[in-house]
Amino acid sequence: SLAESIRQEISTFSGMNRIYLTGGGAELIYPHIKQYFPNLKVNKVDEPQFALVKAMVHA
Repeated sequence: SLAESIRQEISTFSGMNRIYLTGGGAELIYPHIKQYFPNLKVNKVDEPQFALVKAMVHA
C-alpha cells in the first residue's frame, strides 16, 4: 500500500525524531502518520494548505 511504502521510506532516515506535515493533504493524513509512527513527534503546521505560500512571502 502507499502508506506502507511511505512508512518504509521514512524509516530509512537515521536520527529522525519529528515529522512536520504541510500542504492540503496534511489534514487527511495526519491521524494515519501519527498512528504509523507512535515513537515520533508528528506535527501539523497551522493552516497547512497555505504553509508554502506563507514561507515564500516571508523569505
